[in-house]
Amino acid sequence: MSNLSRDVLYTNPWKFSIKKDRLSSVIISHLSNVSRNKIGDHNLLTNSYQKSSLNYISRFINKNMKFTHLYMHQKFDNINLIYGAESCFSRIDFLSFNSDINDIILSKLIETCKSIKKLELIIRANNNNYRVVKLIEAQKKLFNVCLVPLRNNDPLFCDILENSLVKHANTIQYFKITERPTTHILSSFINLKGLEIDIPINPLTNLIKNTNGFLSEIIIDDIDHNEVDNKRIITAISRNCSNLKSYILLNDNYFKWGKLFKILTKSSSTSRHPMFLQFIKGLEYMEEDLIGLLEKYKVEGVVKKFDIGCYYKDFEWI
Repeated sequence: MSNLSRDVLYTNPWKFSIKKDRLSSVIISHLSNVSRNKIGDHNLLTNSYQKSSLNYISRFINKNMKFTHLYMHQKFDNINLIYGAESCFSRIDFLSFNSDINDIILSKLIETCKSIKKLELIIRANNNNYRVVKLIEAQKKLFNVCLVPLRNNDPLFCDILENSLVKHANTIQYFKITERPTTHILSSFINLKGLEIDIPINPLTNLIKNTNGFLSEIIIDDIDHNEVDNKRIITAISRNCSNLKSYILLNDNYFKWGKLFKILTKSSSTSRHPMFLQFIKGLEYMEEDLIGLLEKYKVEGVVKKFDIGCYYKDFEWI
């Protein structure tokens, strides 16, 4: 196996769960007795593995191998006790793990990983390791954070976790959280470009106003709103998002497109680029009035191009 193929295959080996136990078993079987005993002392090795005649472990762990992605869920914790892991994981820039992570493993990560750029944390309901905050604080340039709180999560842990992100407020550009934040941390992200969050319209509108125009993509999905809310958020977007490239509305069958175009025409600056519109529904499902409206605003320069019946086709960004 060439060095190139090894890099391609194993730089991010845990992304997919297919045959993950088999891969872990092969790695563990080639550990030294000292390392295997160390794993056993921490109850991380539950099965017995017979050592193969070929030393596969050197393909994974050596001073020349540098991993960039690390997924640590369920049985994958034991991989970090392999001799030489500190060197291999010193350049990790993506880390995904659970908040109830083993303390010994977490200590190794705090000591080793200083250059994480994208962090994905699954927040458990209990047994959370509060030293996760130390790992976050140790990073030099964290710019993408995804928090996934599960149901009945620990509010105190969430508070401490969110507040730990303040140190990285200047570098965080992308933030995702699947529940409403427990703190006012969002107001600290002054350079935010991308946001995925589940909050009501009013806090979302205020957040958009405080992002200093850096947002380039907004996705609104399953948020309760009315005509007044629609006008408020569209006005906030048109006045505060000069770099906006994509604005996605999902599951909105009653949106009044005429008012949208009028608000954009009235509120937007003259330097704003004309928009691209994309509709997933086929032409046979579109109302004739909407088609006529699109053509009208295309002539007026509000809309440059619109596609109907396309599925996630890339836009022609200006």
